[in-house]
Amino acid sequence: MKPSRLFIHPTLPERKVRHGFNWGALTLSTLWAFSEELLPQAGRLFAAEVAAKLLCTFDSPVTWSLALMLTLAKALYCGWRGNDWIVQSLTAKGYRLV
Repeated sequence: MKPSRLFIHPTLPERKVRHGFNWGALTLSTLWAFSEELLPQAGRLFAAEVAAKLLCTFDSPVTWSLALMLTLAKALYCGWRGNDWIVQSLTAKGYRLV
């Protein structure tokens, strides 16, 4: 089991953030970002989803492939960077690492 980092705040509840890959961010990228209150990232992820959906409106296998690659790249990027985004958000809100 990977170690996790504990963040505390004087008035808000404590949060644990695990090291490494974030599977929740991989599977539910945009919804996960909104649920973690990562609004700038959620907005960018939503824009990438809209771009992928617009690519699907063209009836070409190439554009469908591009849309699939964009969606997969977005999900993998979220998985890799998800926990780092949470740590940045928590420190900006005044949490500190114990």
